Amino acid sequence: MGERLSFYLSLGLFSSFGVDSGTRMLMKTLAQQNAVPEKGSVLDTGCGTGVIAVSLKKKFPKLDVTASDRNALALRFTSMNAELNGIDKNGFQTASGLLPGSLKRPVDCAPEKWDLIISNIPAKAGKPVIKDFLQNCGHHLADGGKVAVVIVQPLADFAENCLSESGAAITHKEADKQYSVYHFKPGKAAGVSTFASVYERTDDKITGFYGLPEFDSLSYRSQVTLEILNGYHCGGKTLLWNPGIGHIPAACSYADELITAGEDLLQLKASDFNAAAGYPHHHLPVFRDLSSVIKDELDYIVAVPDFITGAAVEEEVLSTSLNLLKSRGKLLASGKSSDIARIEKSRKGYILKHSVKYRGFRALLLEKQ
Repeated sequence: MGERLSFYLSLGLFSSFGVDSGTRMLMKTLAQQNAVPEKGSVLDTGCGTGVIAVSLKKKFPKLDVTASDRNALALRFTSMNAELNGIDKNGFQTASGLLPGSLKRPVDCAPEKWDLIISNIPAKAGKPVIKDFLQNCGHHLADGGKVAVVIVQPLADFAENCLSESGAAITHKEADKQYSVYHFKPGKAAGVSTFASVYERTDDKITGFYGLPEFDSLSYRSQVTLEILNGYHCGGKTLLWNPGIGHIPAACSYADELITAGEDLLQLKASDFNAAAGYPHHHLPVFRDLSSVIKDELDYIVAVPDFITGAAVEEEVLSTSLNLLKSRGKLLASGKSSDIARIEKSRKGYILKHSVKYRGFRALLLEKQ
């Protein structure tokens, strides 16, 4: 868009080695079609590291830009990239959120309606969620508002059928071997839906959700985690980091108080739905940020962290937990055996209570000395 910008990228986020070609294609069409208003409000949903949102704000400084993502780490990187490129905080914000379809308030911010909604649609969201977004995003547009999206080529026919079914008016279409771009004015949106009616994938004791694993079977990682929880019940005040869709919270019925936290908003909402408990949750990009929101000492921590190459996650989990736990409080950490081996090796301040291995995964129970 005529601006030279720099971006921090993350191995823990999509397109970790450069700006992906789908984003480049979408931005090219926005410029060529003069699709971005110089004033007004724009939502970049599924913003990732903030490439689109930051670029638009840099090019059109009078725009009010909201960058939204379900991943708190993505929001952290978007804020860093805004600062890196000298973006004025006035008229630029990040917000936790899901794809804006028929949910009443999918993005945690104001405004609740935008003049332009943009998205590099994440394929992993699942077809029903993508369909809901394409057909019902009109709920979140101001009068005369438009939408511009890019989607991977294997889902292009599906996306176009969704738009056709809803009566959307496609104002621009462009495709290559990898991606398709659509600019459109949405058709008539359906009524407001509940979280479960959009994301629910299965109807079992523990409901599966589109965009999340374990909808039909437990992962090996969850199996080793649950084996320790079944033998060493959590009690008192318990924190779950990355709680999954609900299997782990369900195994924590002995806890007097339960708190969930993690970087994925969809995971937090799913686990809360399955537990039907309404317990507090914290949407945070990294484990160490728990120190800023947890003020009372904890009795038990269950940590299912994302181990990212080059990041000292094991040190972060151990040191942060050591500060949060009471004396003799317990830390249960699980992951690939090689990752958990590094935690065991660095466990200064803890004693080893129990360990379970299965199919290349391991769970480790430590007690604070």
